[in-house]
Amino acid sequence: NSSTATKPSHTYATAGTYTVTLTVTDDDGDSDSASQSVTVTAPILPPAAPTNLTTSVQTTGKRKEKIITSVQLSWTDNSDNEDIFIIERCEQTGTGKSRTCIFYEFGSVLANVTSFSYIPVNPESGTYIFRVKARNAHGDSAYTNEKKI
Repeated sequence: NSSTATKPSHTYATAGTYTVTLTVTDDDGDSDSASQSVTVTAPILPPAAPTNLTTSVQTTGKRKEKIITSVQLSWTDNSDNEDIFIIERCEQTGTGKSRTCIFYEFGSVLANVTSFSYIPVNPESGTYIFRVKARNAHGDSAYTNEKKI
C-alpha cells in the first residue's frame, strides 16, 4: 500500500514478516527511502466457548423424598488455548415472579478436562442450574448452554 498522509499507517491481515519501505519526496522532487523488517504476530484471544453441556444425575428416594446425591457434568472443548474451565451454579432467590438466578463460580478444572463431578456434602433436594465457561489470561469465553436438573 502507499499513502500521502503525514503519519501513514498500515494494518496487516495475517501474521508474518514484512519489509516496510518509507519513501519521502520533498517539494523539489528529490526523494529518499528507508526499509525495515517488521514481524507481525497473531493476537492472543480469549478461548472459544465450550458447548453441549450434559448432566448425569444420581438420586435416592422418591417424589418429595428424592434427593440428589451426585451430578456429573460433561461438555465439548472447542478451544486450544484455555487455561481452565469455570463451572458455575445458579443460586435462586425470591419466589414466584420475583425469583432470580444468580450464578457463582462453583468449581473449576484444568485445560482439556471436559467433565466435573459434584457430590453434595449434605445431599439435598431442589433445582440445580449449571453452566461452564473457558478462561485464559486474555479473558473468558461465552457460556455453554445451561443445564437445569
